[in-house]
Order: sequence, then C-alpha cells, then structure tokens
Amino acid sequence: MPKLRGEMNHLAQVFPVQKNQVEQTSPISHIIEDIRLGKMVILIAKKGQENKGTLLLAADFISPDHINFMIQYARGLICLSLNEAHCQQLELPLMASTNTSMTAENFTVSIEAAQGVTTGISTADRARTIQAAVATDAKPQDIVKPGHIFPLMANSGGVLVCANHAEAGCDIAELAGLGPSAVMCDILDNDGEVAQMSDLLSFASDHDIKVGTIADLVHHRIQNEILIERLTERDIQIPYGTFRLFSFKNTATQQIYLTLVHGQFSSKQTALVKVCESLSLPELLETTAQTDNWRMTAIMELIQKADCGVIILLEPNDNDQQCLHQRTNGKLPQFAINSSDIGLQIIKNLGIRHAKFINDYSIKRSEE
Repeated sequence: MPKLRGEMNHLAQVFPVQKNQVEQTSPISHIIEDIRLGKMVILIAKKGQENKGTLLLAADFISPDHINFMIQYARGLICLSLNEAHCQQLELPLMASTNTSMTAENFTVSIEAAQGVTTGISTADRARTIQAAVATDAKPQDIVKPGHIFPLMANSGGVLVCANHAEAGCDIAELAGLGPSAVMCDILDNDGEVAQMSDLLSFASDHDIKVGTIADLVHHRIQNEILIERLTERDIQIPYGTFRLFSFKNTATQQIYLTLVHGQFSSKQTALVKVCESLSLPELLETTAQTDNWRMTAIMELIQKADCGVIILLEPNDNDQQCLHQRTNGKLPQFAINSSDIGLQIIKNLGIRHAKFINDYSIKRSEE
C-alpha cells in the first residue's frame, strides 16, 4: 500500500482517536506486529462503547491448535475473510443474492478442502480447508461446496469503504506483509451471549492477547496512505471568473471529486480553502450575486479576492469525464451527496502546504 510522507493526523475525522482511550487497548501498530508474528488479536469496532469482539489470526498461520482455541474459548462461528479477488479466484458465489441481514456481511457459500480431510468438522480438517483456500495458487478444484468453513468476502478498499471485521482482517494481514486473509471467531461469554467490553478485556488478560480497534485501523490507513489520484485538469469559466478545474479519484471507493482553484499559489503561500460536502458542480456554476444562495455567494467573493483560493466539492460522481464533457455541452449532471475526509489529501496533492479554511464565522465577518 502506498505511503504518505509527512503528517496527516487531521485527515482521520471519520474515526477520530479519542482523548480518553481505554488503557487496555493497544495501538494499531502493535496489533499489526502481533499479526505479523502469527499471534491472535481481538478486534472491536471502537473504543468507549459496547460492541462485539472478534478473535482474529492471519490465515497464513492457521493450525489445528488455533481452531481448537477458537472453538473452546471464543465459541462463535469460525469464518475466513477473503478479498474479492481471491473469492473470484476460487469461484465462490455469495450465500444470498440479496443480502437482508442486519450486519450485511458478505457470506459466500461454505467450503471444504477437496483433499486431505475426512468429515471436515475436526480441527485438523478445518485448518486444512483454510490452508487450501488461502494458498496463493488456489484453484476452484481445491475446494468443494458446501463445507464447514464460512468465508466472508471483504469489500474492495477495506475498512475505508466498509469498517467491518472482514475488511479489517484482510487489511491488517496485508499491512503485516502477509496474505490478505484472516481467520475470525466472535467471542461469546460463559452464558453464550455476545461478550461485552469488560468480558473481552478479561478474556484478553487471561490469554495474553492484545485488543485493538477498527477505528484505529481506519485512522492508521488515512494517516499513512495516499487515497487520491489526480485524473484531469482544465480551465473553466464560471460567473466569478476563470478557475482551474481538477478531478480526483478516491482510490479506495473509486468516487470522483472536483476541485476549483483560483489564482496562482506556491508552497509558501497560504491558500483560502472551502470544503463543500453538500454542493454539486451544477449548483456552484449557477451561483451568482442574484441567486438565493447568499452563503455560497459570499464564499465565492472571498475566494475571488484571495491571491489563491480553492473550492473542494465532495459531491462524488461516477464518471468525471461525463461531468466535464456535459458541462461543455450545456448539460449539468446531478451528484449524490457524500461526506468525506478526503479534502486535505487533495490539498496536499495540489502542493498547498499552508491553508486557511473558510467557515461560517469568516463568512459572517466578510458580510459585516
């Protein structure tokens, strides 16, 4: 996964790291290191709230003893997280064509190793099935369906697209330099109920297992990866003058974002920046002093007066070329509303190192 140079702490707004962190949880770097060493970890969604805990191990290290431990102590369903590419490689169809479950997890049909197993239910058989399924050169003929292992298809883009345990398992294994797959088992308490946070911490202490969070994994990826790719740029005329229009792609979600730049800037200049989470390009292009959108009119006036001004539109469009070409032809496509924390990576890509953000207070001040 590509890395970002420099500090990007301010990007992780979707899952901010809390000040009052639970002391018993470990930094995600420690979780990744334990996975790299073949140890099991416990993953929860987020600190400071009650949520299920999942015992997780990189599939590269699976053994009958690991399966036995999960059965005896975790007690939940043993699953195997695989990325979409590997599921396609094994020709694994989803269990349900229409997913109506509360968690919307992508279970595929269950599997068994085609060779080297007997009934398929023993710890040795289940470990053998996982080994056969996650092999780099695994073929559809290496497994049979159904069986006693339950694969979960992780969404492409991992936790940046869907912050579930299946995506987290694949992400952590890959970040540890291993194959992007993990064996997982939800942890139940002694009464057979989903283990609560106090139970999970006791479990972790009893078995010397670290606890990490998916929230920290999201934060880690946003800090350390380049999530946007510049696609196109061109001049565009709007009611407030000539702007440079850039299009960017979110490499995790494949969504397209548009950015308008006014004036010239250098790495030493401070750019005036407005991030718009619910404004489309058509709406912006139609903004003039005569429109009812007084707030946007005020923003455009501030941008126009600045030596360098930037407007980032976090309204994704499935096809950036459609937007650009339809603008030329006088047709304005509609955009779906989307909120994202990708804006600061766009600023970095543009070469801007110093930015002053426009907020409602600065707009009001300009009106006084």
